[in-house]
Amino acid sequence: MRNLIEQKEWLQAVVLWKRYPQIRPANDRKLAFGIAQAYIGLMDFAHAEEMLDHLYTEAGNSVWSHRIMLEKARLWADRNAKDGIIKIMQWLAEHEKTLYRQDLLLIVARIQNAQKEASAASQTLSHINPDDLTPVLRETYWFTKAGINLNLKRWHTAADAWKKLADVSEGNKKWQYVREQADALIQSSDYTGAETILLQMPESEQKAAWHYAIALCAMNTGRWSKAREHLIPLTAADSDKDYQLRASLLLAREQADQAKRKHQ
Repeated sequence: MRNLIEQKEWLQAVVLWKRYPQIRPANDRKLAFGIAQAYIGLMDFAHAEEMLDHLYTEAGNSVWSHRIMLEKARLWADRNAKDGIIKIMQWLAEHEKTLYRQDLLLIVARIQNAQKEASAASQTLSHINPDDLTPVLRETYWFTKAGINLNLKRWHTAADAWKKLADVSEGNKKWQYVREQADALIQSSDYTGAETILLQMPESEQKAAWHYAIALCAMNTGRWSKAREHLIPLTAADSDKDYQLRASLLLAREQADQAKRKHQ
């Protein structure tokens, strides 16, 4: 079962756990914890929480109980539990010296943002210094910060968070974050800044979304010929349907604007 959990074969692990109780090692709390994680992976939050509650009670006030609490908090975030924030903050008030304070505050911010309380989420995040976090947790911090500031329409702050993520990422993930950074700058009307970032992307990443973003930057800085260079190929029959429609609408709008100018 451990191998299945490590390989994230959640369904197989849970099936073995339920069907063959006789092969479970006695009092193996870490295996039970892994099965609870498997239930979370399967979005069976009720069974996961039941197991975690049992493990938490057994663990008393040990460091292990704090790790279980972190998993419970992640579960509340995954199912967007309305009372998750209160439960976590009450627990933190009672366990001021926990090693997982930063992790739990990040989860609180994530829940607040998901519940459309972006201002409160931003306030929660202000209590965390990213320089004090582990590399993995720091990525979570910047990802959460980007999402919060997009909801607050703080485009440049969101773009900066995406840049931080891109700087520590590799491969497809890196270029995804670069695109997000450019999109945030486009939202802020910083078309020159967005285009500069987009032009750094390798040819392998210059797909429909990239061409459309470049066209938007060119169009909004008065370079319609350049915009057309990127929009016209997107209208081809074999293009991505979403960007095909977007490109067609922009080209139609430009034609309408041209006709209007001729009659003025």
